Amino acid sequence: MTTFLGPVVQGFRGSASARRGAAAALGVLAQVGGLVAAQVVGHVPGDRIAGWTAFSAVVLGLVALRHVLVLNRGFALRPGEYLLTGAGRLTAFAPAVVEVSRASGSGGGATIASILVVGGATTVFTALSLRGEEAQRLGFGSVSPRTPGHARRVAGRCRHLLGRTTNPKTRPWLRLNLADALTMQSVGADEPRGLLYEALDLLTGLIEEHPGAAPSAVAAVKIAEAADRLERVDGDLDVLDAALRRLEELGNAHPEVPQFGFALAGARSSRTHAHLWQVLDQVEVGRASRQEAVRAWEQAVADCRRARDLAPATRRAEFAIDLASVRSLGVQLDLADGQDRGAVVTAAKEDLRAAIDALPRHAAELMAATLPMLVAVVCWEASETGRADPDELRSVERRIRRSLRRTRDPAFRGALLNTLATVTALRSTVTGADSLVTTVLDLYRRAAETASGGAEVRYALEWADAAAAHDLADQAAEGYTRALRQARMVSTTGLTRDQRAFPLRRVRRAAAEAAYWLADSGRLADAVVALETGRAITLTDAVERRRLPDLLRARDHPDLAEAAGELAAELAAEPVFRPKGAQSVPVRRRLFSAQRRWLALVDRIRGVPGLEGFLLPPGYPELVTGLPHPVVYVTAAERGGLALVVEPDGDAPRLVRLPELTSADVDKAVAVFRRSREIGGAPGDSRLRRALGLMGDMLTELHAELGEHGKVTLIPLGGLGLFPLHLLDPENIPAQVSYAPNARVLTGSEGRPRAFIGSSALIADSGPPESGGLRTAEAEVRAIGRYLSGASVFRSPRPGDVLDLLTGHDLCHFACHAEAGRDDPLDGHLNLSHGRLELRDIVTKDLSGLRLVVLSACESGVPHDDLLDESLGFPGMLIEAGAGAVIGSLWKVRDDAATALMVRFYDLWQRRGVPPGKALGQAQRWLRNVTVEQLEIYAAGRFTLHLRHPGHDAGNIRPFRHPADWAAFIYMGREDHLP
Repeated sequence: MTTFLGPVVQGFRGSASARRGAAAALGVLAQVGGLVAAQVVGHVPGDRIAGWTAFSAVVLGLVALRHVLVLNRGFALRPGEYLLTGAGRLTAFAPAVVEVSRASGSGGGATIASILVVGGATTVFTALSLRGEEAQRLGFGSVSPRTPGHARRVAGRCRHLLGRTTNPKTRPWLRLNLADALTMQSVGADEPRGLLYEALDLLTGLIEEHPGAAPSAVAAVKIAEAADRLERVDGDLDVLDAALRRLEELGNAHPEVPQFGFALAGARSSRTHAHLWQVLDQVEVGRASRQEAVRAWEQAVADCRRARDLAPATRRAEFAIDLASVRSLGVQLDLADGQDRGAVVTAAKEDLRAAIDALPRHAAELMAATLPMLVAVVCWEASETGRADPDELRSVERRIRRSLRRTRDPAFRGALLNTLATVTALRSTVTGADSLVTTVLDLYRRAAETASGGAEVRYALEWADAAAAHDLADQAAEGYTRALRQARMVSTTGLTRDQRAFPLRRVRRAAAEAAYWLADSGRLADAVVALETGRAITLTDAVERRRLPDLLRARDHPDLAEAAGELAAELAAEPVFRPKGAQSVPVRRRLFSAQRRWLALVDRIRGVPGLEGFLLPPGYPELVTGLPHPVVYVTAAERGGLALVVEPDGDAPRLVRLPELTSADVDKAVAVFRRSREIGGAPGDSRLRRALGLMGDMLTELHAELGEHGKVTLIPLGGLGLFPLHLLDPENIPAQVSYAPNARVLTGSEGRPRAFIGSSALIADSGPPESGGLRTAEAEVRAIGRYLSGASVFRSPRPGDVLDLLTGHDLCHFACHAEAGRDDPLDGHLNLSHGRLELRDIVTKDLSGLRLVVLSACESGVPHDDLLDESLGFPGMLIEAGAGAVIGSLWKVRDDAATALMVRFYDLWQRRGVPPGKALGQAQRWLRNVTVEQLEIYAAGRFTLHLRHPGHDAGNIRPFRHPADWAAFIYMGREDHLP
């Protein structure tokens, strides 16, 4: 016994590590002693007191063991835990000595009892001293939690100590460690933004209050890490940019603090890495060149290398992984110009392997992030060379399986399972082992089911792609549907428009592919729901939120209506508000708090009868109920297109196959169309004509289907939204076709606009001198005014006055210049003489009284290129703000053609009583077929023409016969609210 206890006693005189080891040894000894005591006392019949005493000794021994194990994981026990359990242990061991000695009748029991007392008491005293050491460490140094679970315990301990101490020396360190714990706790959290906003708020305040103190130097490093994690969560770079500016200021003000230099290098590394991904996204949609991507990659490599070189030894492996990841990305995308590709690939693999080997066992997060990079490089090498080493693949698989055994965190496990599926799929291809396909699909499915948030979206898409590659329709449909549904859920929790759009960018094609495979399985109703779920998500959410107070009052819930109105007002300006600079963190934290209250309110709203599906994707019965006329969804998937015809109150949709309409062919037509816009997009431009011709050739079956209906609403998905689909077959133009962002815009029967008051505003503005003028604007509104009784004409109004006109009239007609936003949809604007009126200013207004907006302006109907399915252009966003319907142009139109079309439209609608959607279609057919002679007769007394034509054949020349002249305008929205 002396031989055993001697080193233990000596251990308590050594370092903290030695004391923890001694405490662990005595804890184990206490447990073993308790088990022996229980065995001894168990042979004494009828002695219940002794039995319960021994049982308590066993329990307390286990508690002691648990405590010392937790201590070894790092100073994170709950407040008061040591005092309570320690006191209970001492009082329980005292009667154990008496009872065990009496029951055994020999010295053995007394010896065991003595061991229990010594072990228990020593463990308690050691725990108490370590508790004090824990508080001291949290209050006088940085404690970096290693796992989210450890971070939760550290955060709780820091909050407890902050509530009890007023020491000005310890409080900064406690705040720092709390912020660090919150950042780590956000890893794998269902809603990480709130934790990150709180951490950034704590760190920002700490730096401002103690700019030259040691905690602030560490906080500078931590604020860059938290901002970088926030960017990875929702793509928000504002906070990271603010952290960069603040670090530059601190570095200049305190050059003697080396941590500022390292933190700045790390933040720049994160910023350039994020910028690289932005450039790559722009390259994908044709808005950036490959040379720009190469420059961004080279800058990211340089910044990551500098951050690695400046990092302390404890952080070097982490930044080495960042450098290796950027290099591997350059390998995969072939960005390493002028370098030997084989050497670059080998270097990237060696960098990643070395970084992985250098990671400690507990670094599960970095391991889960690094292994996919290694697999990506290996897969890229295999795809480029056509071969891969099966032994190398098995080695990577073993690494992944070891990591899976070491982590229980769902986020990390999901990433590792998805990576394991990828490398197993590659091995299946290399070895020809088709038997592994089932294993691969099962791994992808498990990864999607394990993860949450954006990761679930990504893994579900990879699962669906793998299933589609093997023609497994059911699994492909389930994967794409899962990705779409989860992306919608993530989007609804976003704070800014950018945050809501971030997950939707990942599922650009998911709705089309889900519909294709669901239709292939015969599940047509589910295919319609998938297309509806993926169309105009942000618009629908905004419309439903705006209608909510009226819906609740109608159902006799005034308290919920008031709460919803207050929160809606608080969030109303948020979609177009992107705070910058130092105020970014507190502003976004307030918005996050409002969003949390909103989500809690949504749960209560869904308990109201009739509102169970609020902000949820509708089922097929809800979609078809209330449709005013047939709706046709049109989409293009990788293997072909399809149209789904939904009849009002119909039992099942009807499928029309469009085999020529593949997503690749649509992309080609869209690329030609975009090129036409970039060089001016004149109606006679050959590229525009070619794009319209390409699209028309692919839609023969659709035109035949539309010809069977007298009235129909089209809902095109993806790049199809850039074209007037119903007009691309000039010989078979349907009688009446309108467009809608989705079917829910048509079926909403509550929250209608105010009563029609017959007030119309006609705005004529030729634009600023540099725009070249618009010579027909004045004549157009003067001619239209004849058909609208009581209409007011406004010539060259100021942008602020136009906003008042939009909120005070039933109808607004604009004859002016317009331009769609290229980089940001909110940059779309009306180009007026006194300045630009941007969409970001218009959508902050309540336009629920506006029945119809007619935009006789170029590109006024073009959806934004980034998210075509979200209808982020004038029509969709005006409807989001409350307007009932919008007429806009998909490309630039000649002035004479636009004026003639608009005058004819109002003539048919207001004088002849033709519904507006049908009137627009009839006016377009008239413009296509009208001759110069007929047009001059019609224009006489109405407006002035500026046509150039040979006068000898005016009776046969049709000046606007090509679709580029007459097909640009579309009607989007509903008609049942117009007189």
